[in-house]
Amino acid sequence: MRSVTNLDGFGERTIWVDCDVIQADGGTRVASITGAYEPIVDAFRKMVRNGVIEKAPVKDSVAANQRGKSRRKGAVRFEL
Repeated sequence: MRSVTNLDGFGERTIWVDCDVIQADGGTRVASITGAYEPIVDAFRKMVRNGVIEKAPVKDSVAANQRGKSRRKGAVRFEL
C-alpha cells in the first residue's frame, strides 16, 4: 500500500490493515492485497470528513492478480 499512498500526506499516524491468510494459495494472497486497499481509502475519507487531513493521500489504485500455467499446453490461467 505504500506505493499508492503519499506517506507524508497523513502526518505521524500509523494505519494497520491486517489480512489473515488462513490457507495460503495464490488466490488468497491476491484477495488480501486487493482487499486491503479499500479500508485504507475508507480511513482516509473519514479523516478528511472529520477534518483531520485536508485531502486523501492516495496517489493511485491497487489491485493484484495471479497467473499460472494450465495443464493444457500453452494455456495461461488468471485469477483476479
